[in-house]
Amino acid sequence: MRWASAVGCGLVMMLWTMTVPAEAPGRHVDLYCHRTANEDVPENTLESLDQAALLGCDVVEVDVRRTLDGELVLNHDGFLERLTDGAGEVETSFYGELALLDAGAWMGERFAGMRMARFEDALRLARGRGVRLILDLKTKGMGPDVIAMLKREGMLERVQFNGEWSDVKELLPGANTEHVRWLQPGVTAEQVAQAHAAGMAVVANFSANGHAMDLEAMRAAVRAGVDGINVDYPRLGAEAAGRPVELRLRALREQADGRAEEAGSEAGNGRRTAAILELARYRGFPKLRAELERWLLDADPAISRAAALALVTSRPRTPVAEFAAAVRSERAPVRANAAWALGMLRAPTREVAGLLEDEDAGVRQAALGAVARMRGRVGERVLRRLLQDGSPGVRGAAALALARHAPTIAAKEVPARLRLEVAQGRVAYEDYVRRKRPQLTAAEIARITDGYRCQMKMVQAIAQVSGLEATRALEEQAF
Repeated sequence: MRWASAVGCGLVMMLWTMTVPAEAPGRHVDLYCHRTANEDVPENTLESLDQAALLGCDVVEVDVRRTLDGELVLNHDGFLERLTDGAGEVETSFYGELALLDAGAWMGERFAGMRMARFEDALRLARGRGVRLILDLKTKGMGPDVIAMLKREGMLERVQFNGEWSDVKELLPGANTEHVRWLQPGVTAEQVAQAHAAGMAVVANFSANGHAMDLEAMRAAVRAGVDGINVDYPRLGAEAAGRPVELRLRALREQADGRAEEAGSEAGNGRRTAAILELARYRGFPKLRAELERWLLDADPAISRAAALALVTSRPRTPVAEFAAAVRSERAPVRANAAWALGMLRAPTREVAGLLEDEDAGVRQAALGAVARMRGRVGERVLRRLLQDGSPGVRGAAALALARHAPTIAAKEVPARLRLEVAQGRVAYEDYVRRKRPQLTAAEIARITDGYRCQMKMVQAIAQVSGLEATRALEEQAF
């Protein structure tokens, strides 16, 4: 992490529990973000654009270039060495090449896997998040394509143009009709009043001028009456503008906890899970992790599941040790959710080994599903036994786990078990026909569906192992 980012993160941690002022009634200071949330998340990625919106930015600047095959993408430099693991130029690369490059790992391991963003995807995200864009066009001659895409995505009235936009002027004479004066830190109320008298809005710039972290100067600009501030650190800008991110986080935390009168209601749970998943999108707030771990233990299965998902998808991901309490929970859904999360995190198999013997079939199934993804070995004896479990879901999951950890045994035993599953299904169907196809009960439909799902997992397991016996088993089911 860069020094400035570390300082910014520390400041936000201090602000977490502070009493923060609300924005003045009737006055909204627009928050402009330079090159997406570039100090928090790798620049010009969809994740960085999304983070800028989450942190309260009204207007976000992005850089647009054209690839060799005509795709419009977000990239500032043109060359690939600084922001990706590739080399060369955007303009001399096919988009398919660029899509293979990692555009996040340069900033830290937790950002690995991010990709260079397509312009149209950025437009859709901006429209969905309700933010406006400043388009810094880096390649000449893009005007017609840019305008066409803006019209198609419904963003033509929500952008300003910069850079190489001379052809845009010719095609859209009314473009950039907003009159904005950009001033530097130290702007005075007199300067703002003069600009306003001339029909100009005022934006104070705190990017690339040595004042990127000058919170007091940002506050002074707001007090002077500016209409917007342009920043590299949206969290600082939001604080200066009087609408700290912490206020939003606090409201989401309260929503995630829910009100007593909503406990167990569908609407109440919907609001709670929505808040939990929204909180998981915020980066750089370490204290959120403890909250997610607390919700993972919630008595409501949906709340617990949402927290498990949030812990898996948030960056940085929660260490596996933090799931220990959930694995030991007295609530079966919590144990199952913890097992699922540990599997998605590719944790060592020892983290869920004890759950393979759980009294709850749903937990056993979740643990086996996790084992099929995890590192380490699991004893083949327990997997072979679970292949004969009384629950179809457990048997299907056991087949996948056996294919992962004991493929030679799986190649022999899973096809045999699948034949038995199919035979049992055929017997049940023949009995149904003999009974002149009566209307099935919900319980009967559930048994049929569970059996079918079990068979599909066994087919997948067989497909994962090699050998003549596995191939013959697949042919047998196919033909």
